[in-house]
Amino acid sequence: MPLAEFLYTTVPIPPTPAFPNGQQVLRPWVFGVIAGPAPDHHLGCRICLDTGADNCVFPLSFAERLGFDLKTMPMSITQGATGQGEIYYGDVSISIPLGPEDGDPELTVETRAGFTEGLDAQGIGLLGQIGFFDKYDVSFKYREGRFYVRF
Repeated sequence: MPLAEFLYTTVPIPPTPAFPNGQQVLRPWVFGVIAGPAPDHHLGCRICLDTGADNCVFPLSFAERLGFDLKTMPMSITQGATGQGEIYYGDVSISIPLGPEDGDPELTVETRAGFTEGLDAQGIGLLGQIGFFDKYDVSFKYREGRFYVRF
């Protein structure tokens, strides 16, 4: 099985009373393209591989841009680390380029993903246990600044 290698993204965290000098953290972020039900509705976004997320989830603001109608989407209440909220579900295709050039191979995931207002402020998606980690083997090498997806 092929192995894709990615570099962690260094993210500066501003100073706070707990960390007056600020911090720098590494995040397992990839760039991906998410496609919705309409063939011409897709968008590029940053996506975090999140072992704590049950499902793949994206900002609610993405749903309409992808051609979904919230009135017809199944909805449930979710409980996450930051609180409780509504989450709407729809079937998506997520493509993650494995190289910098057009035509390079892509890792593609077909899954039912959630859309929640709780991610609108961050503007990033999450790849979760169901829909991503149940399909691919992932290895995190934080100290090396790399993570790997076997597909």
